[in-house]
Amino acid sequence: MEKGSAVPVRHIILGVLTLIAVWVLQGVGSEAQAAKHASSAVSGTPLDEVDAAARRVPIPTPSETTLRFHRSGNVLWVVSTLWGLFVPALILFTGLSARLRDGARFIGRKWFFVICVYVVVYLLLEYVLDFPLSFYQNFLRLHEYGISNKSFGQWFGDSLKALMLVAVMGMLFLWIPYLLFKKSPRRWWFYTSLASVPFLFLAMLVQPILIAPLFEDFVPMQDKLLEQEILQLADRAGIEGGRVFQVNKSEDTEAVNAYVGGILNTKRIVLWDTLVNKLNREQVLAVVGHEMAHYIL
Repeated sequence: MEKGSAVPVRHIILGVLTLIAVWVLQGVGSEAQAAKHASSAVSGTPLDEVDAAARRVPIPTPSETTLRFHRSGNVLWVVSTLWGLFVPALILFTGLSARLRDGARFIGRKWFFVICVYVVVYLLLEYVLDFPLSFYQNFLRLHEYGISNKSFGQWFGDSLKALMLVAVMGMLFLWIPYLLFKKSPRRWWFYTSLASVPFLFLAMLVQPILIAPLFEDFVPMQDKLLEQEILQLADRAGIEGGRVFQVNKSEDTEAVNAYVGGILNTKRIVLWDTLVNKLNREQVLAVVGHEMAHYIL
């Protein structure tokens, strides 16, 4: 991190914002189409019959509370997105980033340790600035609507755990773009993009077995008949070789959820126990099929 390191930081931020914009635009345009194709794949019906088949799954009319939660969530998404862009920009353009850099140089001495110190201090500062919004969005609001069962201590502990995890990942990998910038000031962004491919592959591979268990309690699927139906659904959707797990989330939340993650031998389909307990078989399969569409996309 030599003098003028604010320049690569600015470039990194702009590059990340560009990738986010591209991802959002692509997702908005293609998610519905991909979901429809995936639904066709898992059901074995032609595309023009998918919508009719989907209507066979009963969907209850949302209550006014549900609609209010949804609308306020959209507002919070906009606020948190803007805030997430404002905080790094504030740190960068007020010169605070440069002061953090100077302090990191004084403590770390060697460039690798300078980056490690900077990452830790920056993340701590960002955590403090984000805390009020995060506390309201992820704790107070969920308790207000009767969704979360977590105590403040549990929620705060999970947030600190996530902070430490991000800090460790930053110290392990953030030095790479800085090294590439030092070696190739003109093409560092290109080489960083190439280096991100194996990193993303590694992250997808280890996330289900190393990171997710830090926050969730995985157990084998209790309903073996439902497990077989889900695996058949996955095979027809082109997601072969996965395993089905259940997560004991009822102690923490009243919400329902499922997701598909991992690659190769870590591929897995995960259902929260609240989903299995609150929805009937057809509804559970519809939710899982929706998540498979996300995975295929």
